[in-house]
Amino acid sequence: EIANIGNWRWSISDNRLISFSEQFAKIYGVSLGDDPAQAPILIKQAIHPEDRDRSAAVIKKAIHEGGGFSVDFRILLPNGRIRHVIEVGQVVSGESGLERIGTLQDITERKRAEDEIKSSQARLAGILDIAPEAVITIAADMSITMFNQAAERIFGYSAEEIMGRPFDMLMPAYFRAGHGALVESFAQSSETARHMDQRGYIFGLRKDGSEFPAAASVSKLTIGQERLYTVMLRDTTAQQNIQDELIAAKIEAGAANQT
Repeated sequence: EIANIGNWRWSISDNRLISFSEQFAKIYGVSLGDDPAQAPILIKQAIHPEDRDRSAAVIKKAIHEGGGFSVDFRILLPNGRIRHVIEVGQVVSGESGLERIGTLQDITERKRAEDEIKSSQARLAGILDIAPEAVITIAADMSITMFNQAAERIFGYSAEEIMGRPFDMLMPAYFRAGHGALVESFAQSSETARHMDQRGYIFGLRKDGSEFPAAASVSKLTIGQERLYTVMLRDTTAQQNIQDELIAAKIEAGAANQT
């Protein structure tokens, strides 16, 4: 009862529920003891219509091939609520010939938690995909573990071809030598985030070999024994061009004024 698991024993030859636990009936949400002949019908009706054929196919395969089976499906309760369950069984020889024996567990809460995690991951993925900045996650060995759409657009690599590769391939060769020391310094510091462009100009390296000025920040996170770094970077080529144009205009204006 604590584990929310029921057990059952089923005769295959005459499709009869031989025995079942109280928890088994409670999970299905129906009274199975009033009329044993009606139990198989009530159980079939309780299974969600969209899951009946699939669960029946798994059981049928186990009967024909022998051995065990495991199938998850939904139960439609009399009050209209949905209950998620997993059924694990075995085809064995019994007093009435071939029988199915097994357990039925209510996994509704686990399923709800899994769905919430998936929903949260989907939201995060959506946010990362629409973010205008490149977001890159790096493992402690400096291998890339996440590369969003903006990073693909800025660097010219697809996420598939960059995953697991070293992060320093995204920076010009003359930056790579000092990069390891900077990472080590940041790892040993009490800082949780650092704006890299505050320590001097930084440049990125695109797939086609071209370089571009960038502004970037890096944050670190430790989960258990794992250290992760997340870099947020934007291409500042447009801003740099504007700045260069302003400087040129200022020089030109100064020259004109001097003249």
